[in-house]
Amino acid sequence: MRTTAELREGFLSFFEEKGHVRRPSASVIPPADDPTTLFIVAGMQPMKRWFLGLDGPPRRVTTVQKVVRAGGKQNDLDDVGLTNRHLCFYEMLGNFSFGDYFKDGAVEYAWEFVTERMKLEPERLWATIFAGDPELGLGEDEGAAKAWATYLPRERILGLPRSENFWQSSITTAARSTAAAGPTAPPAASASAISSSGISSSWSSSSPTTGR
Repeated sequence: MRTTAELREGFLSFFEEKGHVRRPSASVIPPADDPTTLFIVAGMQPMKRWFLGLDGPPRRVTTVQKVVRAGGKQNDLDDVGLTNRHLCFYEMLGNFSFGDYFKDGAVEYAWEFVTERMKLEPERLWATIFAGDPELGLGEDEGAAKAWATYLPRERILGLPRSENFWQSSITTAARSTAAAGPTAPPAASASAISSSGISSSWSSSSPTTGR
């Protein structure tokens, strides 16, 4: 059994070995130039300026970001205590690429981490991909499905709709996104959030503790 500190360090060390720059968690209070949320609600939110192309980021980054979801559209507070997976304060483990590797690389790293470092049994792993959204004019994420098919049979690659596959903190449309959004990750795998300038893989820790 690993402690949360061991899980955190194991994740960061793995991606450092893969050429990622380790960055500390940003404050859970967004910076003054980000009025979109009361608290930081996703691991990629502190990097919004990089994803929007406003600042120049490193090519690869890994973080363990503290997040709070206790109000607004993205609110876990009402579900705390009703399920085994809802918390208001927790950490999100993420690896990010800006103009470097894309979906194939993200899936390759995810698979290596969970099977070789975490020693999870490959035959028990499933992955989720974005199933598409008619309202946004988007079809199923065939690129992610193809990447996961390198490791998993197609019947263990599940397409989920926007309501299940994205964290959405405000209204998102095809023309304009105001959300700090990312894909859900099943217990055994990571999926990828894509923007015009980068790719991220997000993982949620199972403990709300910040150190042990």
